[in-house]
Amino acid sequence: MSRDIGTQGFLTSSISADQAWELVVSLRVYGLALGSILAIVISTYCGRRKPLIFAMTLELIGAVMSAFIRWTRFGIYIAFLGRFINGLGSGIVQVTGSAMTAEVPAARHRGTVLATHTIWACVGEFFGAFISMDFALGNERYWPIALAIPAALIPLCIICLWSSAESPRYLVSRNQIEEAKKALLYYQINDDYDATMTDMLSEVRLPSNQIKSDLTWLGPIKEQIKRFKESSFIRPLLVAIFTQNFVHLNDWLWILYSTQVFIKSGLPPVTAQTASMLMTVPQSLVSITVGIYFDNFSRRALLIAPTIASIFCGLLAVTRIRHGKNSRIPLLSSSWSLPVIATVDLCLAAIASESAYTVTPELFLQVDRAVGTAIVTFVQNVFGGILSNLQLTVINEYGAEYVLITFAVVNVFYVIGVLRILPETAHKTFQVLNL
Repeated sequence: MSRDIGTQGFLTSSISADQAWELVVSLRVYGLALGSILAIVISTYCGRRKPLIFAMTLELIGAVMSAFIRWTRFGIYIAFLGRFINGLGSGIVQVTGSAMTAEVPAARHRGTVLATHTIWACVGEFFGAFISMDFALGNERYWPIALAIPAALIPLCIICLWSSAESPRYLVSRNQIEEAKKALLYYQINDDYDATMTDMLSEVRLPSNQIKSDLTWLGPIKEQIKRFKESSFIRPLLVAIFTQNFVHLNDWLWILYSTQVFIKSGLPPVTAQTASMLMTVPQSLVSITVGIYFDNFSRRALLIAPTIASIFCGLLAVTRIRHGKNSRIPLLSSSWSLPVIATVDLCLAAIASESAYTVTPELFLQVDRAVGTAIVTFVQNVFGGILSNLQLTVINEYGAEYVLITFAVVNVFYVIGVLRILPETAHKTFQVLNL
């Protein structure tokens, strides 16, 4: 996508243009991090449904503001603010949405519902790659629209949420039992209703799941801070941070810098960009397929098997990058071999990521779910930002093979860690997982 964001003489040098574009990208990340923390407070006092409506409204407003990036000399400032607001809303949605999707379904369907987060992420990656192509919106004339077009579905989402019910588990945790029963009828069929209602009432009665706050507005926050002294919160928090932050690290390379890596391996720039877009298609299809049958598999198996396969993909990619067309392996001598390996690796990432993002909210009790998910999301955003910058430096100075070798080593330790510390969460109630 073009980075000619100078308007009306505001930007007069390539350096200032690059700095402005970095702000366009980074301000959303900063907003995302802040939003994930604000979600702790907002979800504590306002539940799940209202914060989601508020956050999606912020996303929509921010996206529309971003499209004004070339509108007079002040458009760039509007876009800066818009990107931050959009990230703020996205951070709240990530945390509160994950908590709510874990709380609404019955245990036997919980994995499938939570897996939709990764499905939408994969579809979004394809959509983003598509609109960034020159023949779509990634050209001189239309690229500002590309900053806003992903928010086109948000009004429909807001309408759906407006007519929906609050999270039944949140209502139970606030002793609003009758409202919780009505909300549960909205989300679940009769076959699951009795078992889920019993599960919710049993969970909220656990001693480790009680909030003994005073009536002041600071009460819930004080109680949440005290949770950092409880092993029932710290243990799943550390496991979730490890599981979600280190899942399939190769994904960070292929999604962010695949075009640069393909160009360095010998593909023409236009072909490399097309390859980066096309490889997200099978990833989306695999994500959707796995999501449909997600609850038929073990969470741990869906983490371990793709990660092991990813280690071999990384080593094959290293061999192709180091030896190029002179590789002794016939299949690696083709100029398209690296994009094919990256495509397979991204499909593996889709499977592992669905499991990791499902496990995180499942590990926490009701009283900890929002804050635990928020902390994990915040750490992941910080970790991802640092990792993105380090990757680019290593790729430019040494080569992508050194990134892939490092990731392969980390993946080995990740498999060992999952085997040793991660409990199986599939089809289990929240209180059973925290005994």
